[in-house]
Amino acid sequence: MNNNFMKHPIVLFVYARLDHARKTVDSLLCNHGVENYDLIIYSDAARTEDKVDDVARVREFLTTITGFRSVSINYRSKNYGLAKSIIDGVTEVLTHYEQVIVIEDDLVTSPYFLKYMHDALERYVDDDRVISVHGYVYPVKKKLPEAFFLRGADCWGWATWRRGWALFNPDGFQLLTELKRLKLINNFNFDDAYPYSKMLESQIKGANDSWAIRWYASALLADKLTLYPGKSLVKNIGHDNSGTHCGVDTVWDVKLANRSINLNDLKVEHSMIAYEAFSENFKKSNNLANRAFRKLINIYHSQQFLPSWFAIFFNPFYFARRNLASAISELSINIRGNLLDVGCGTKPYRSLFKVEAYRGLDLESPVARELGIADDLYDGTNFPYENHCFDSALCNQVLEHVFNPDEFLSEINRVLKPGGKLLLTVPFVWDEHEQPYDYARYSSFGLKALLEKNGFKIIRHKKLAADATVLFQLINAYLFKLTQNWPRYAQMLFTCTIIAMINIFGVLIGKLLPPNPDLFLDHVVLAEKIS
Repeated sequence: MNNNFMKHPIVLFVYARLDHARKTVDSLLCNHGVENYDLIIYSDAARTEDKVDDVARVREFLTTITGFRSVSINYRSKNYGLAKSIIDGVTEVLTHYEQVIVIEDDLVTSPYFLKYMHDALERYVDDDRVISVHGYVYPVKKKLPEAFFLRGADCWGWATWRRGWALFNPDGFQLLTELKRLKLINNFNFDDAYPYSKMLESQIKGANDSWAIRWYASALLADKLTLYPGKSLVKNIGHDNSGTHCGVDTVWDVKLANRSINLNDLKVEHSMIAYEAFSENFKKSNNLANRAFRKLINIYHSQQFLPSWFAIFFNPFYFARRNLASAISELSINIRGNLLDVGCGTKPYRSLFKVEAYRGLDLESPVARELGIADDLYDGTNFPYENHCFDSALCNQVLEHVFNPDEFLSEINRVLKPGGKLLLTVPFVWDEHEQPYDYARYSSFGLKALLEKNGFKIIRHKKLAADATVLFQLINAYLFKLTQNWPRYAQMLFTCTIIAMINIFGVLIGKLLPPNPDLFLDHVVLAEKIS
């Protein structure tokens, strides 16, 4: 064993997001040489009563982690908050180690992340010009060098030495005063491209508790450099409104590097090429028009699968999605314990289930691997689980894409415990989609026979949009497909005018005309395993 690995443990900070924490750990375990690293975990306590169960589930998962040289868990007895937890944790670890690699529970790493961190920590261990190593790089348009240095420090997958962390100043007021005195505010803000100084002012006022803005300011004032990779080795999956300082946003999304980073022949100096690329990226992402457009896009995406009433103005699948979300929410109270989401995709209905554990399974494919949301992938035949290990299963709009439905339902039956519940949705009237993998539509009688044949009994069966709205949904689906290749702005304009009017008209006609239980959009079935 190379004892150099033991110089820099991985320190992981977790709170109450089980899915995120599991993905973070799983991605670390894909790194070569991970078995040589000590993993030190700091688990923060619940801040509010509604987070107690979530924290408990995360802590239960932490006890199952293996694959590292050692795993030690520090359970906070009271809530520290992210900033205090990281500052105290990093400080404590660096009293025992000379170097540290720091990860939060919403970061997924490339398989080459640890090699990059190890190589950089060893290469610059005695170079006082370098304060830290960073794994994430912004999705800039310009081509970046293989690796480069910038003045300052950063916070998404990083590492430092004891000498580097000794320069950290937690006093935001002192930092801002010095930045102003030395006339570094413009530089701090990347030529006024990003309002970092406003973030620091907000931290001083107590509007945020960012440790990272103080780390960046401390490094910049000390005129120290941080190493970055030319291709990102870290992806932040926390911009789903689940994190402490992260709302819903996709502007920071990156593709992870699929090769190692070469640090040979790298000059230790501030890269103006990278600085200007970052500055341009910040300016573009933060101008008023782009911020307004991103806000609209975020609202649009957030309303796609869980649409509220105002989504009638911009969701082309308003009737299908609103009915599905309502039915799933209504029946979710029957889903308990350990839940398996079969064909999980992006887990769009995850928030509707209050379960002990939620595990997503998807078909092995380049798309699923790139998406990185499924907890497990399978070969299309056998689920990678033991018999009777789940209390419940969700299968949402997947069955029509399964060529061998008997084998598929038999596998769901196999992994469910006796009496386990299956919540199944499948379309009855819909266009061909995800071609060529669209194989079937099921009548009520065909679906009942198929489930009973594979050991299930139907408890509830709902037919969605069994009224005139089915016609208006099909019209909008037709129109939306016609606009798929239009420019995004044109498509959104069309959606917010023509499609919105059809949605509104559909609601009115749906209330005036009687229902028709023989013509509907989707089945939603709650079934129980009986054999």
